[in-house]
Amino acid sequence: MKEQNGENLEGGRSRKNSFGLKKRRSRIISLAAVGAAAIVIVSAVVALWGRDTYELKEPAYMCVNGSRFDLKGDVRLYHKDDRTTLNAFGEKYEMEDYPLILTDSGSVLLQKSCSWTRAADDMIFRVDYFSEVGKDEEGMYIGRRGKKSRDLSGFLYDNSDTYVFLEPATLSYNDKTVKIEPMTVVQVVYRDYIQIYGPGLENETEDLDSDAVTAVFENEKRVNLATDRYYAVNGSWRLLFLPLDVLQAAE
Repeated sequence: MKEQNGENLEGGRSRKNSFGLKKRRSRIISLAAVGAAAIVIVSAVVALWGRDTYELKEPAYMCVNGSRFDLKGDVRLYHKDDRTTLNAFGEKYEMEDYPLILTDSGSVLLQKSCSWTRAADDMIFRVDYFSEVGKDEEGMYIGRRGKKSRDLSGFLYDNSDTYVFLEPATLSYNDKTVKIEPMTVVQVVYRDYIQIYGPGLENETEDLDSDAVTAVFENEKRVNLATDRYYAVNGSWRLLFLPLDVLQAAE
């Protein structure tokens, strides 16, 4: 009986040691899994931070209903759930409908995604939020994350009231006609008012007396900024409002 008890005791110790090793291995595997998950989560957070945050590196301003708002110091833009929030002066503002003018570089910064109608060939692309419309030694470009699109023509449209022109055009409204240059921002609220601003331009705001607000390009194509219709030379037209997620991104 003693020898049998001894065998049972040794067997019990062996099973106990085996169980202990399994527990330790299980803990090691669990800790490794937790560590891997933590790395994935941190990497995802870092990626999201970089993708959805824009920090202003230079003074900027925007024009809202005829008033200019200057932005200096610690100013950040956050994009989440298809909305952009501007953090400035310790406050948060939802003003994504108003492109920012970067005063040092003379660029236009988009707070929201837009469609790009290229009037030269009528191709339509998507231009994502935090894109810049600017100029360098090679000419005008639309840039985002180090990538730049060239051969610009036509205009950007934000599916609401805002247009950014990428080539010269003749703008007519309220029985007046004016020449507008590339990078001019024009906002038209239907039968309410028109606002014009951009790099090197003074803000102009005027009440509208009709929906006849038309920009004509050099190739005679035109866009009505009040009704958001784009016209071919033969008079056929299409509405500009489009679901942006179905458009190819500008390259």
